Amino acid sequence: MKKYLAFYGNKYYPNEAMGNFIGDFDNKQDAIDSIRKTSTEKDNASMDYNWGLVYDIEERKYIHKEGTFLNYFGDSNEARI
Repeated sequence: MKKYLAFYGNKYYPNEAMGNFIGDFDNKQDAIDSIRKTSTEKDNASMDYNWGLVYDIEERKYIHKEGTFLNYFGDSNEARI
């Protein structure tokens, strides 16, 4: 598995298990770009009503969060997915 894990969702509640997993990446920017690409392709929408997360498996924390519905994840970097 690569260093960065990308997750994307188009509603408030995440899918079960790894249902929101997009992919794993060696590069942080590639992981971020995959969130935005998935948002456009799946929902033809901006991130205003969607959410995306990038998790660094070495640092064991989220390194990127975007979207409106991130209250579920809070301010903590603790993994809840």
